Amino acid sequence: MSIFDGIFKKNQDQSGVLNEFYWEKISDIKPKDMFIAGYPKSGNTWLQFLMCGILCRMDMSVTTQNMVRDIVPDIQFNDRYRRYFSEMCFKTHSAPAPNMKKVIHVVRDGRDAYCSYYAMLQAQGENVSMEDLIHARLNFPGMGWSSHYDQWKNNPFDSEILLVKYEDLLDDGLNQMKRLAAFAEADIDDELLKKIYLNCSFNEMQEKEKDNWLKKGEWKEGWKFVRKGKSGSYKTEMTEDQVKEFNHINEKQLRELNYHV
Repeated sequence: MSIFDGIFKKNQDQSGVLNEFYWEKISDIKPKDMFIAGYPKSGNTWLQFLMCGILCRMDMSVTTQNMVRDIVPDIQFNDRYRRYFSEMCFKTHSAPAPNMKKVIHVVRDGRDAYCSYYAMLQAQGENVSMEDLIHARLNFPGMGWSSHYDQWKNNPFDSEILLVKYEDLLDDGLNQMKRLAAFAEADIDDELLKKIYLNCSFNEMQEKEKDNWLKKGEWKEGWKFVRKGKSGSYKTEMTEDQVKEFNHINEKQLRELNYHV
């Protein structure tokens, strides 16, 4: 049976164009659904693409951003979704919740995450400073990098959690893909995992970004959501004082995750 069987299933209880498809409220989560959870700009969208490939068993060579967002929905920015699988995968930046029982917790060096998030907020015209990020003064996601990490590490709802570091995805792609596939209980051979990974590379992701990723008028012209795809960029993007302040606030978590302090 194709994963897309049921996409055009009629909802007999309602009428209208919307209900030509089987839509569910984004709050309707099943016990075995999976979540990609990470602080903003930590590789969440990258994982969204990779997990789309793993769940659909497709190499991602012709997959568009809109397709990926439909198959692996973002719970922060969608009211409804289509349930393609009995066990779906969602993307979120939120803190742990009782209904999030199976989670891929993606973590990136907070200094790089802050630099990328700051650049995105600037592109959106937000009046924020790097100091606002460092001192967790933003409304979204409502907490700083280390607090977000600690909440998921502490696992208050006894969830099944797979920790994936952004830097490990960069440096050890195939082994990380194997971990992701095993966590999703997806039987996929190494050759397909390699294709999925390569077709979600930095260059390929920038190409996919051209496909209706950014809505006109919402972002500064020329800005890219998939920005650099590197680790350690903070060394040239943060001032020395900003790095020192970040390290002072987040030293415990940086050392715990084996990031240089």
